[in-house]
Order: sequence, then structure tokens, then C-alpha cells
Amino acid sequence: MSNVQIISRSTSHDTVSEGAVRSQIGTPDGVAYSADYILSKTLEGRVFHANVGDLTTPVTFRVAADADQPESVIDVPTGTLIVPINIQVHLEDSAGTNNEIIALANPALVGAGTSTVGTILSARVGSNRTSACKHYFTYSGNGTAPSGYVQFWHTGVAFADVATDPTRVYEWSITKDAPVAIVGPGSLVLHIDGTGTAPAGFHHIAWMEFDANTF
Repeated sequence: MSNVQIISRSTSHDTVSEGAVRSQIGTPDGVAYSADYILSKTLEGRVFHANVGDLTTPVTFRVAADADQPESVIDVPTGTLIVPINIQVHLEDSAGTNNEIIALANPALVGAGTSTVGTILSARVGSNRTSACKHYFTYSGNGTAPSGYVQFWHTGVAFADVATDPTRVYEWSITKDAPVAIVGPGSLVLHIDGTGTAPAGFHHIAWMEFDANTF
């Protein structure tokens, strides 16, 4: 028989080093609780964001997917593991047919090719923790085409929008879709394309990031 004791308090413990033993805490009346895992990692500075398109300035995506020139890549180096938590794609214009959005978990780096280097920011604004990953987007020269990947998201619309149609927002979320984990060297690869006319808009990728030896 065991006896679990809880420290009754309304504020959390200070953070401690990895592997340290600590008591479970609870509400002032002694009821145990735990933080949402993603919120906990956010507070630790282990959640990162990458965006393409800024404020009201969209980016033009592609006419037809190109394996070695994807729309966006998060390259994960050796020794790092990421768990995607959210991908959002906002199509402001989608005049082509067969507008597609595809996300891949790829077991190799894509590399910069000829692309724009994105800025990765911590979800804990002001944190001194930085990402080990690299973000590349809007390729005009080849990276390394993915192979042996897991296609974990595929969505879109199979007809052209007209000017009076509402903008389309697509979302993949770890809270409702099948999760993936990418161990470096690897990459998260995002394709956004349309047939005949390239769609335009914005996209956003968020992930948790760990030392690969953590798991």
C-alpha cells in the first residue's frame, strides 16, 4: 500500500534540473493537477514557430508540386527530435484547380538548395532558448528530394475559387490528427500547389523540440 502526498499550493514549483526528484503539487484544497503537456513545453521554451507571409503580404506558392523544391522545410539536425504540433495554411487566392496541401515527415535533410532562410522564434517570447533547426521556404533551386517519408497530412480543394468565395484555412493539429516525431537528420516538408494557377497566402508551422536522447 502506498501513500501519495501532495503539496497544497496555488503556484507551481520553480524549475529544477533534469532528473531531480520533486513533490507533486495541487490546488489549495489538496486536489492533484497537472499542466497540459504542450503548455508545459511552451513555458520551458521548447515550442517553436515558423511563418511564411507577413501581416497582409501573402506569398505565391506553386503551380504543381516539385519534390526537390517544396514550399517550406524544417530541417532537423542530428541529435535533435521534433514533434509537430500545428500547421496552418491560409489560401487567400486559389484560382487554380486541384489546390493541394501535403506535409511529409522525411528521414533526411532537404537542405537550403536555393531558398529563403526563415526565422524560427520561440513560443515563449523573450526566451533565450533557440532552435537547432533550420527553416527554408520559396525554393528556386533544388534541395534533396524526400524519400522514404511519412505523408501525414494531405488536404485541399479540387476546384478553382472565384473572387466572391471566402478565403480557405486548413489546419493539421496534434490534438486531432495522427502525431509524428522526426529524429534528425530529418525534415518536415510542406507542399502547397495548384493546377494551372499558383495559390497564394500564408502558412505557419509549430513544433516541440528536444534533444534526441530525451526519448
